[in-house]
Amino acid sequence: MRTVRLIFGAFSGRASESISVPPSLTVGELLDQVGATGCRVTNAVGDALKMEEDLHHATFEGQELVVFRPIDLDRQRMQYKGVLFAKLIEKHIRRTSANELLQEYVGSRSLWLKHIPELVLDAFGEKWYQVAQGPDFWRRDCVLVFDDIINGARATFLNAGVSFDDDMLFNTFHWLTLGYAIRATMSKGIRERMGIRMSLFRR
Repeated sequence: MRTVRLIFGAFSGRASESISVPPSLTVGELLDQVGATGCRVTNAVGDALKMEEDLHHATFEGQELVVFRPIDLDRQRMQYKGVLFAKLIEKHIRRTSANELLQEYVGSRSLWLKHIPELVLDAFGEKWYQVAQGPDFWRRDCVLVFDDIINGARATFLNAGVSFDDDMLFNTFHWLTLGYAIRATMSKGIRERMGIRMSLFRR
């Protein structure tokens, strides 16, 4: 037996767990085993399988694989209850460097752009960056901000005529919070409105 590490994607803070697999595991067998954990495969493996059926029978030689766990919006929502929204942004800044924040932001944005026009995405983001101009926004309960963004994303997807699921809705919230965190690393005025000190930042 050998070990393959499953790395959970953007929504899980790069957490991971390992699974034991046979040495000659095929890609198809690996996907079946990943599916049994309740996860879904992302990135190159899933895309390649769609383009090349023979890959399904090829031996998986890698040591790790990026996957997503399905999002439970209700459970995720309750984790935010009672937390100031500014504290969520502060958590991102404490745990993630500016470069890592940018990489995760770009990845989160790319998930959106697979489903919705860029102009629609940019208009949605700009609306929420304008909402965040006042200091009262950062003192709101995180669960209220979560509800407003999720409901706004749902309406945006419906108006754009695209299908969506809970993962896409949560990705919208995640993408915006990453954007706020990145702006905080670049602007003293935004940090002052949030009540975040520069000393908290990871380099």
